[in-house]
Formats: sequence, C-alpha cells, structure tokens
Amino acid sequence: IIDEYICPICMETYYKKEIYQCRQGHCSCKDCWEKSLERKKECMQCKTQVNSFNELSRNRQLENLLLKTEVCCPYSFENIIRVDDSEELIKDSNGCKEIIKLEELDNHIENCSFRFVKCKYHEKGCMDKIRFNENETHISECEYQPLICKYCYDFYLLKTIEQHYLECPSMLIDCKKCNRKIKRGEMDNHLNKECQEVIISCKFLKFGCNDKIKRKNLENHLEQTNHTKHLSTAIEHLIIKNNQLSNSIDELTKGKEDIITKNIQLSNRIVELQKGKEYKNKWIISNYSK
Repeated sequence: IIDEYICPICMETYYKKEIYQCRQGHCSCKDCWEKSLERKKECMQCKTQVNSFNELSRNRQLENLLLKTEVCCPYSFENIIRVDDSEELIKDSNGCKEIIKLEELDNHIENCSFRFVKCKYHEKGCMDKIRFNENETHISECEYQPLICKYCYDFYLLKTIEQHYLECPSMLIDCKKCNRKIKRGEMDNHLNKECQEVIISCKFLKFGCNDKIKRKNLENHLEQTNHTKHLSTAIEHLIIKNNQLSNSIDELTKGKEDIITKNIQLSNRIVELQKGKEYKNKWIISNYSK
C-alpha cells in the first residue's frame, strides 16, 4: 500500500477509518486527530493552529481512492494468522490468487474458499490450520477423528487405534496351541481350562502319576493306563483325611459339651448368690393397741 494511504502518525492504513485534514491539507486518521487535539491545538505535521476538531475537513476523495485500490487476498499468505504481527508475511503458492478492490474485501474474505478454518476435531486436540477448500480432505485423514473399534465398539482416535488393536481384549487372536480364534481377554482362561492341545498333568499327579498328556487325550489316558495303585493311594489319603475330620468333630463336640456344663454351673452359682443377698426385716410398731 502506498504511503498516502497510511496514517503518518499511527502508521496504520486508512482502511475502515475516517480521514481528516488541516487547512494545509495534512491528513491523519480521526483517532489520531482527536488524541492530538486533547494535548495541543495544532496540526501534528505542520503545526498550523487547529482550535477544535470541527475546523478539520474530511478527505472523502482519499477515502474513495483507497476503497478502489486493488489488493491481493489476505489468504494468499500462508501465515496470515500470526501470533507476532511483526512476522513477515509469506506467500503461499496454494493460496488465493484473486486481486480485489478494498471495498469488496470484507465480502470476499467471508466467502473465500482459501480462508482458514478450525478442524472439526479441534476440541479433541487437532491444532492444524486448514483452508476451507481442503477441509473435507483433512477431516477424512485427521488423526484426531474418532473411530469405533470393530471388536469392543469403544471410541478411539485414529492416531491411537492401531495401538489399541494390539491390546484390545475383545480382538480375536489365534491360539498358538489349537489355532482357534479366541478373544485376547479370554486367552488365559482358554489355555488353562479349555484348549484341547495344551499338555496337562494327569488327575492323579498328587497320588503318583507323573504322566503329561494333551487335554484332548486325558480321557483315553485315564481309561488305558492302570491307575489302581494311584486310586489306592487316593483312597488311603481320603481315609486319613476323613479320620482327621472325624477327630476334629469329636473334639469340637466334647468342647461344646464342656461349655454347656460350664454354663449350667455358672447359672446355678448366680442363683445361689442372689438367694444369699435376699433382704429380710421385721417391722415392730410399739403401743399399737393404743
């Protein structure tokens, strides 16, 4: 923008500002004139006396010339949204190519297909700046878009769902023993209780059978292998256990009887003590016959 369209005091463009001038034709924006006249009654540039704002004249010709000035769309730059205004603007080869008159700029900016918009998933963490005409493509690829896990049906972000699949308890995985598809969260139970290819100990392990067989062959093992000796050991073990339990029951029964006897003795003692403390007294009234 050429210098005559910039206020020489605040160094901002006259765009959307009213332009006023002194008798000598020195221009400045309305805000700068008002602030200056509060301090000194003179032109800020030529020092011509100005007693009040009413002595100034509005330069509508310059305002109209400015509005007819052609400028490039702000969205032709890749960094039009800046944190630091002193940062130099950078042209974007993929930005808007239109040249617009200033008087049409507001309408163009509002509808420009190259304007920057927030991602639909901004609140979920996406901080990318996206041009409006690229929004749909970005949304379809955005790593912050929520997706439903096809196994557990919970929501996860695109950026985390692959990691979730490595851990999802509802995901079907191959059992390394039988090759069946089992939910990850149920695999331990499957291996410990169900899988027919897992090698397990004989049911009579604690009674002396040290054979290892696949779970699917357990019944055949029990039928074909002579477990008489092991059964005898198991029976002996049960008899010993039963005797121990019987002895424990006898001891508990005797203890219960002792407690009952003790309670009866204590009850009798209490009755005796209560009788010994019974109050007796004789009331004699003298001269009762009178």
